[in-house]
Amino acid sequence: LHNTINSLYPDALGNVYVAGTFTNSNGKKYVAKWDGTAWNELGGSTPLAANNTINTIYSDALGNVYAAGFFTNSNGNKYVAKYNGNAWSELGGNNSLAANNTINTIYSDASGNLYAAGNFTNSNFKNYVAKWNGTDWSELGGSNSLITKNNFASISSICPDAVGNIYVGGSFVNANGKMYVAKYGNNIWSELGKVNALTLNNNILAIHSDASGNIYTAGYIINDSGNYYVAKWNGTGWIELGGNNFLAANSIISCISSDAVGNIYATGNFTNNNGKFYVAKWNGSTWSELGGNNSLAANGVIYSLCLDASGNVYVSGAFTNSNGKFYVAKWNGTGWSELGGSNSLAANNSIGAICSDPAGNIYAGGNFTNSNGKRYIAKWNSSTWSELGGNNSLAANDYIQSMNCDVTGNVYVTGAFTNSSGKCYMAKWSGNTWIELSLTNSSMFTTSPLSYISFDSQGNVYTSGFFIDGANYKRRVIKWNGSMWSEVGGSNSLGGVNYNVNCQLYGMYVDKNSNKVFAATTFPENDGGKTYLGYAQGSNLPVSLVQFTSKILNSTVLLNWQTANEVNVSHFNIQRSNNGKEFTTIGKVNAGNKEYSFIDAISNLELGIRNWYYRLEIVDKDGKLVKSHAGEGIINNPAIPNEQNDAAVATASSSIFDTLKNAVSGGNIGDVVSMFTGGGASATNSPLAGIMHSDMVQNLMHKFGLDQGAASNVVSSVLPGALSSLVNKTNDPNDSSFNIQDIISKVSGGSGGFDVNSLLGGFTGGDNTQQSGGGIMDGLKGLFGG
Repeated sequence: LHNTINSLYPDALGNVYVAGTFTNSNGKKYVAKWDGTAWNELGGSTPLAANNTINTIYSDALGNVYAAGFFTNSNGNKYVAKYNGNAWSELGGNNSLAANNTINTIYSDASGNLYAAGNFTNSNFKNYVAKWNGTDWSELGGSNSLITKNNFASISSICPDAVGNIYVGGSFVNANGKMYVAKYGNNIWSELGKVNALTLNNNILAIHSDASGNIYTAGYIINDSGNYYVAKWNGTGWIELGGNNFLAANSIISCISSDAVGNIYATGNFTNNNGKFYVAKWNGSTWSELGGNNSLAANGVIYSLCLDASGNVYVSGAFTNSNGKFYVAKWNGTGWSELGGSNSLAANNSIGAICSDPAGNIYAGGNFTNSNGKRYIAKWNSSTWSELGGNNSLAANDYIQSMNCDVTGNVYVTGAFTNSSGKCYMAKWSGNTWIELSLTNSSMFTTSPLSYISFDSQGNVYTSGFFIDGANYKRRVIKWNGSMWSEVGGSNSLGGVNYNVNCQLYGMYVDKNSNKVFAATTFPENDGGKTYLGYAQGSNLPVSLVQFTSKILNSTVLLNWQTANEVNVSHFNIQRSNNGKEFTTIGKVNAGNKEYSFIDAISNLELGIRNWYYRLEIVDKDGKLVKSHAGEGIINNPAIPNEQNDAAVATASSSIFDTLKNAVSGGNIGDVVSMFTGGGASATNSPLAGIMHSDMVQNLMHKFGLDQGAASNVVSSVLPGALSSLVNKTNDPNDSSFNIQDIISKVSGGSGGFDVNSLLGGFTGGDNTQQSGGGIMDGLKGLFGG
């Protein structure tokens, strides 16, 4: 193609239709069809042959294809064209729509009625929605037609819902001159909700996801009253957090966070009635100034906000104490204080970033410097402030913009500081030294500040910046997997086009439940300079999903999927939803085949629902087993934040299998065999169970900052049940979810070539006799490189 594509539409059979300003060899605009193998002009020898641009195309449930736009009939009127599988025709024939201006959009409802709208008007010069009922065109609403208040308005979008309501949007305005979404239902038009909640012409500065998966965003988002507010995405739509009790901030909101019980905290450039900067708290029903009469009352902008595991709130920024020194402020639930008191940080410049680690240490960085004029990271260990690294300090040559801590306590820092080559980089404090996570293994590099740091559930690190890659200068979100950097999204990356330097990233957050990377960015000026919130998939799951497709087949839905690199996968749960948020499991397919199918016997047409959503739940053998015993110990344990539940389950699972691996590699075959052949009850008394208990306690203390008592309570709650179930399932001939071969394969990294059941039979008096010369022991140890 050498011209514009204005519209794309896939039908239920997988065909894809596109149209726009491109032409055939005769200079006529046409609809192109992709049938899975090749592109063809729809209609073949009887093409549409449109004499002007095609704006929109649509396919109904019967396979008919419709097109409309600027093109006209012989009378010079715009019309809707229909392709019935054999030929194109003017929808309505002598009863054609005969629109006097452009048609922008077409849609149909579950009953087969077709709707069209655009720039065309009725006899009163008002835009309207036209409805085709199979016989005639009419103005939707009749005498109660949609009345647009402004001249030169247009309707650009139509969408019906499952119960027959029609929604339209465009450039039309209400009596207050505000654009809105109009709804047609019960034979009347009405204004739906508020003005386009997140169709922004300015910046998003903060994104946050709470423990329930809700997404919050804020920045320059302004409501009808002219106040800045926090917007919440609840899975189906954006709402103003608080509704009539909205925050009503008088300036931008740059930071959002939440605690374990669901309270939301927001701060930034906004002030109270006394002109003081403060932290706002949403408790689920109302917004309030954190501290009330004991408010922070900061004398400068607040740049950064974080919470520790105990729910204490910390903020920093451009505010100072009575001595003119910049400090970190702490809210302990009852009052605000200067962190450190008489041992305050007393920074000589603004503090732009703070974070906390699992052990409760607080870190701060920004534009402040040490006695040598170098920027550094300051650490508060609950009693004193110190320069992180001491003689091995970061000694950054420019400001520190972003900082975050992972679940193991490593500290990551980015900003405008550079290495000896003049390149910006991410620095990592590993507990003993600073490490440069450089881009030397990539063709990308940057001389611009890096911003935002976030982690997914697998420990991968994400950041963003402007990167130079050959001749391209692009805004990218990149991921560090522990050994190398890569661009998130690959060919579908944030920087998929060469954006100009005005393209900015204003917020980034990784949802650890889904490993989706959310990013807010301004796109180029030729796209209106608007701000968008989108996401890309970050880390892969334990199985690579090659494809997942659905197809209507004889009033059923056929699902097909293919996988690669399945590791310890038990089965797939097939889940279905009619709204894309609330899913129900409707079936199960066992893993191990790489190619799978499932037929859902309930069809869309039978239930009158236009769209169904399907997803796969991939069930891991050992992780699911441990999780089934993690209720009180992990899932409902306030000492472990909700967002770290999966990581804690993974830690518990690893402790079990690492103990087995170490036992075999160390020659302790007897205890392994004894544990798996003595039954579930005796397994918990096995010497290996004691090692697992100790190892699990240490790992939980190290990774999640638990004290020894709390970690021991978690292990005592989780390990006995998980271990007994593991052994019982392994020995149950009617349970195929676990077997000793799978377990050995798991802990050995998937090594093959051994019949482990036969080897164990040599120990347990089975059909195979004991091998001489240590053959069984050597064979098992060989699985682990012993």
